[in-house]
Amino acid sequence: MFKVILEAEERGIHVRRYWNSAMVILNCDGTPALTQELSKDVLKLIEISEELSKKGST
Repeated sequence: MFKVILEAEERGIHVRRYWNSAMVILNCDGTPALTQELSKDVLKLIEISEELSKKGST
């Protein structure tokens, strides 16, 4: 994921929000409702990763 974050930022795709959401979920720092809401950001991060991968860059 770190590679995706760095590459996305280099391309002008701002992913800090999505990364922060993933860290909250990973660290179990939120309520179940918050975790469910933040999971949308994680899905977006995955989409960005897949887009970058399709371009042959990751």
